[in-house]
Amino acid sequence: MAETPQTRWLRCFKASGCVVCGIRYPAIPWEHLHVDHIDPSAKTMESAQLGRLSYAVVINELLGCQVLCKAHHNGKHRGELPEPPPPMTEHGQLLIFTPPEDGEL
Repeated sequence: MAETPQTRWLRCFKASGCVVCGIRYPAIPWEHLHVDHIDPSAKTMESAQLGRLSYAVVINELLGCQVLCKAHHNGKHRGELPEPPPPMTEHGQLLIFTPPEDGEL
């Protein structure tokens, strides 16, 4: 099955790795890098829905997100990560997120 543009966008976002420990693909599978809403109250949809939406909607939602490995994502939900969550790196995760070529939207 061919990868959808939305799946490519999410992989680009996840490419920076976990903001807590820095682990990234291929050290762990893509599925173990989670898109986490930094402020759950600002979330407009579940991360799983992002794979089916337009580029503009995906980007808007990702602006409030960070990448966490599965272990740190679970730890955040158990209240084991410091609050507020660690800041994004100086370069920012979205700087590596390049828009699709014309005609891919």
